[in-house]
Amino acid sequence: MPRYWFDNHPFKTHYFNALSSIFPVGERFFVRSVRYYLGEITNASLRNKVKDFVRQEGHHSIEHDAHIKLLLEQGYVRVRFYERCDKAILDYLNRHFPRFSLAATVALEHFTAIMSNELMSHQKRWIDPMHEDMRRLWRWHCVEEIEHKAVAYDVYQEVCGSYGLRISAMVLETVGLLLDSLLRTAYFLWKDGLFWRPRIWWQGIGFVWGRQGAMRSVLRDYFRFYRRDFHPWKHNNYHLVEELWGGQMHILIVEDDLKTVAYLRKGLSEQGYTVDVAEDGEEGLHLALSGDYDLLILDIMLPRRDGWSVLANLRRGGRQTPVLMLTARDAVAERVRGLELGADDYLIKPFAFSELLARIRTVLRRGSETRLETLRIADLELDLRRQQVVRAGERLILTPQEFRLLSYFIQHVGEVLSRTLLAEQVWGMNFDSDTNIVDVAVRRLRRKVDSQFDSKLIHTVRGMGYVFEEH
Repeated sequence: MPRYWFDNHPFKTHYFNALSSIFPVGERFFVRSVRYYLGEITNASLRNKVKDFVRQEGHHSIEHDAHIKLLLEQGYVRVRFYERCDKAILDYLNRHFPRFSLAATVALEHFTAIMSNELMSHQKRWIDPMHEDMRRLWRWHCVEEIEHKAVAYDVYQEVCGSYGLRISAMVLETVGLLLDSLLRTAYFLWKDGLFWRPRIWWQGIGFVWGRQGAMRSVLRDYFRFYRRDFHPWKHNNYHLVEELWGGQMHILIVEDDLKTVAYLRKGLSEQGYTVDVAEDGEEGLHLALSGDYDLLILDIMLPRRDGWSVLANLRRGGRQTPVLMLTARDAVAERVRGLELGADDYLIKPFAFSELLARIRTVLRRGSETRLETLRIADLELDLRRQQVVRAGERLILTPQEFRLLSYFIQHVGEVLSRTLLAEQVWGMNFDSDTNIVDVAVRRLRRKVDSQFDSKLIHTVRGMGYVFEEH
């Protein structure tokens, strides 16, 4: 990736670098602030939204951590110092001022939502000038910020609702965010030897505060937050989410059951997806290899060529199209075989359409990021292809079961994972409360991943399960 990936301009690039380098610590702060009040939320729908919020923020944190690593490799080593300072401040707020932390989260979520709305509403101005890899990252991040923009606010209203605290938090966080982003941008320019170039600063000020600048463009939406009757969805911009989830996506269904085909085609078309259908494995493989699809929904039991063969030949042909496999048989061996052949997810018939839709969105999100081979959090790296784990430069030797468990943890950063869920997803078994297989496995993994390091990643949530995050 070029050093100046936004319009080949130092200030514009480093302004976005500054924001991106703030996000990982900030998003972990958001997760802890909201999750602190999870036990006080009585609305079941809101509880589910909080879980989705935690999952999305954890995913964002991993992606922006990867960007920070790129910045470090380019020589911007002070980014880690800024990150440690922000982390110390936000951790202190989480521990001692949980209600203010939630109010601050509400304020910053509004900030990111209105910035995301501006970027997605004027993509020719903000998204198109980016390098392809960064364009992908920012587009998906913006859409998901819009999608969950009201979650923290709704939690705040249920557990507190103080207008004065909300406004105080917004004023303080606005000043803090502007100063932090300015400081980081100035550091990046100084490191490049461009700090004393007036022309670059003048162009940068116009980029941020000019007539169509990034900040000036969101002022009207920003000040709506100060109204007593404010709610994030009073500005309904969900069409931006629907446009990315649906209108740009082309799905191939390979399924021979006509009722299932009709059900999927109708439901997905109503969601805005473009749908093609193949009724046997040969036709499905031909279309998958010759067409340009964003997702393949693949049944296993097919005439002429089964789903296993379609998947194997697709990967052998070099196509990395995300694949969601469908089957009527709930067998662990089948799930393992599909994942080993290169499937991205697995769904057992019969299924609810809402679950299928959620799986599709998750797979498309992963696919949009060019199939991550290395997952990172803090100083831990997990290489999916080589099946290796490194922490602080030290290679960790894990058993295959421990590797699968750690993989699941790191792909669900910030989420509280119950023992039942871990048993089902990692071991493929129903959880028996009389067995301690999950606790034993987590204890062994913790001994290898955490015991010799100051920063702990695996944490027990009493009465609920475990959470994987940097404290």
